[in-house]
Amino acid sequence: MYFNKLGALFKDVIALLSKFPGAVLSHVARAENLAAHGLAKHALRLDDELSWFEEVPAPVADVGVINS
Repeated sequence: MYFNKLGALFKDVIALLSKFPGAVLSHVARAENLAAHGLAKHALRLDDELSWFEEVPAPVADVGVINS
């Protein structure tokens, strides 16, 4: 069952990407993208929508990734 859903997801992604001829996908290892990984894990625990405007969210600040 899992692979059928995953296959359907890939099919949808490929169909959507065909509308953006310049789009490029690439894999980034979790260890090299800790800020995004931490933010995604944090988002899974949220019950409500969350926005921030000035302060960096803790999952991003915890890995020390702050662009100035």
